[in-house]
Amino acid sequence: IRLIDHPKGFELLPSRCEATSIKVLLEKHGLSYQVEIKSNVEYISTNGRFPVLIFNEKDIVCGFNELVKYLWKRGYSLSEKLTQTERCDMDVYTALIKRLEALELFTSWLIEDNYTHVTLPAYTSHTTWPLSAILPFYKKRQVYRLVASQGQWHDISSEMLMVETKDVAGALTERLGDQGTFFRDQETGQDLVTEL
Repeated sequence: IRLIDHPKGFELLPSRCEATSIKVLLEKHGLSYQVEIKSNVEYISTNGRFPVLIFNEKDIVCGFNELVKYLWKRGYSLSEKLTQTERCDMDVYTALIKRLEALELFTSWLIEDNYTHVTLPAYTSHTTWPLSAILPFYKKRQVYRLVASQGQWHDISSEMLMVETKDVAGALTERLGDQGTFFRDQETGQDLVTEL
């Protein structure tokens, strides 16, 4: 398995967490992988998610959720012992995690102060002009479309954003409580993402 990832310092929090979750998932299943660093991994990806995994030089899988689906089709699963009710609960937690990711993307890309001082320098650190001017523009537009498709974002204030982030994170934290996993002692993909 080839795992193609960004250079250190290039990625933002969601992609760094996703990359770490992928590595942990592969290790949990005993699958070895080789890491390759490429600054253009986002454009190698078929769906804009990264890191990119290449299995047997023919199957390309991009992002954590796609990896979970790919492995499940091949008999690897961390959630095979869950009941139907627990699987439904897992869908709810997945939706909360996706919401938290959208909130983080909004904060990073669409709050101007964060974008100017954190996101833009990190995102363009491995590109030269004119790409360093063009690519952030397209990425910012892509993020806007993504978060806009998930609800009313055009008039959200920083305070409202913080409250919603706190509520979503609080709901996940409350569900976990003192447990290390969402479902008894059964570790699932959600646990890999939320523990980071």
